[in-house]
Amino acid sequence: FRNCGGGCSSRNGGDGADTIIGSSLVVDLASDTNSIWQVGPPQKTLLNLASTVPNALITDTISPYPASDTSIVYVDLQLDGNTWGIQALEWMQKLDYPYGEEGGVVEFWNPDLENWENCFNNPLVYNYYGFDLSNVELTPYGTLFIGQDLDWKSVWLCFDNSYFSLFSDTIKVRFVHYSDTSTNLHEGWMIDNMIAHPTWIHTIAEKEQVNYMDVYPTVSSGVFHLKGKKKQEFHIIEHIEVFDLNGQLVQSFGQLPTVYTLNLEHLLPGNYRLQITTNFESNSYPIIITK
Repeated sequence: FRNCGGGCSSRNGGDGADTIIGSSLVVDLASDTNSIWQVGPPQKTLLNLASTVPNALITDTISPYPASDTSIVYVDLQLDGNTWGIQALEWMQKLDYPYGEEGGVVEFWNPDLENWENCFNNPLVYNYYGFDLSNVELTPYGTLFIGQDLDWKSVWLCFDNSYFSLFSDTIKVRFVHYSDTSTNLHEGWMIDNMIAHPTWIHTIAEKEQVNYMDVYPTVSSGVFHLKGKKKQEFHIIEHIEVFDLNGQLVQSFGQLPTVYTLNLEHLLPGNYRLQITTNFESNSYPIIITK
């Protein structure tokens, strides 16, 4: 949002000075007049104070959220010519949802497949952390933030700039609130102090990677994690080829970020070889698929 330093604001106005001018964001409240997302001073029983007063982004500043509601707010992350490193999105949040089929989710626009995708456990999302695992649950809407967490949590969500810059100068993100047909007095989702910024240093402490490309585990039921060494340059996987024991090509993949989760669970058990080609190197990695 604009004016995160003095709370949060939408395109319609704000308060206070920008936290960091280059990092603060503009929130685009959905044009749907029935959307319950609002920006203002929270005045509820539990969600009653912004992280940085006076304003926050919240599912209604005064009333509990209604039954059978889907409300969306959009945020665009401008890459501004950055074709390397990580685009980090950070925000503070509190939750008041029942456990069941209600909650909130963060989604991003997949420019390759042209659809919205859940950020939880998504192979195109570099990293997602900062929340309590007890406040995440798989529902009919997918994995959602759920339950009650009245302590401010700093949540991080990271994207690969090199990959997304292939398609656009903007990473599109949206926050979606869902409620089922039950009528209750829960207060929903409150968000504050949202910023975005590029970096090539990970948002959490990690050991320096020795190998150019790590592939792990080497034996699994079909899910393999790929992690390329970070570079302060444009860096993508140009293609991946999967070969069987006889050297036959069984599957190939196009452009991918250098941190990716490869799902090969549909292949028969056996020995395979991954040929991973980036814009810097091409290397072969043996893997075994078991059942």
